Amino acid sequence: KTSSIAQIKPRRLKHKKLYSMIYSLVLPHSIPQTRSEEYLFMPSIHVCQRAKPYLIILVTTAPHNRKARQAIRDTWGGEIQVRGHRVMTLFIVGQPSDPVIGKELIEESKERGDLIQGRFIDSYGNLTLKTLSMLGWARRFCPQAHYLAKVDDDVLFNPSALLQYLNLSFKTEENDLTELYLGRVHMQVAPDHNPASKHFMSETAYTGMVFPDYCSGTAYVLSQPALLKLSLAADAISLPRPLYPEDVFVGICAHMAGITPTHSPLFSGSLYIFTFFLRTDASYMLPVLSHSESLIWLMSNDTLHKSHYTRGGTRRLPLRTHTHT
Repeated sequence: KTSSIAQIKPRRLKHKKLYSMIYSLVLPHSIPQTRSEEYLFMPSIHVCQRAKPYLIILVTTAPHNRKARQAIRDTWGGEIQVRGHRVMTLFIVGQPSDPVIGKELIEESKERGDLIQGRFIDSYGNLTLKTLSMLGWARRFCPQAHYLAKVDDDVLFNPSALLQYLNLSFKTEENDLTELYLGRVHMQVAPDHNPASKHFMSETAYTGMVFPDYCSGTAYVLSQPALLKLSLAADAISLPRPLYPEDVFVGICAHMAGITPTHSPLFSGSLYIFTFFLRTDASYMLPVLSHSESLIWLMSNDTLHKSHYTRGGTRRLPLRTHTHT
């Protein structure tokens, strides 16, 4: 039987107590019956064993947003070498309600080999299920990656600036990874009890006055140790209806796992600042992301080029697709 957040007040559990609770509920690499972490199609199950990415970027995308996915592939996405590290970008989607788009997704997956489709209906209300699917996939099929970056498909992301920032700020002498949950941190956010709001949450679904601090769902980074602990905490929680906002849910899971979110102003860059400083040498000062609805227009007009991000050679490698029926 899983634990319900409705019965959990926002307090941090001791690590030993947390692991005792979680491991009594779910083995690290098993799939609980309450979770549908099966994938209708995905790259080869050995994609991370072959590519050995240091950073894997999982982009949450809607089925119909093919132009946004292609814009990312044409700029900062794909499988590239950045600052001496392999970076790989994949896209995660749910099931579309339109069968025509569903067929187009299958063809895109066969052609590009970089799509992961979870077994859930793709909708705004199911973003938390998409995040659960993402965490489960990364834990099961890409445990080699040192870092996972979750990014929305309307975000202009800068892998080079991120890796520079991680190396400058979080690299230890022993090169051990810390439990890092990094992004733009929202603090002391109260649940929205307005039934007309798309962020509505009933008072019985969450009993606390405010949520634990959490990183904005636009983009955040998890180190490998944080990913493991957070995903295990997520598996131990039963979900209410309507679902929690996905970034709030990740914050609650991190809080349960004893992981404190780390704020960085580099996750709050405006589009103007980002493009203005894009060619400067002080790359560690560059914003890691910019959130803008004009992303596709900028990329389709060749305003941005992949070489601006990587500051070095870029080499693409093919990704093979593994399909489940």
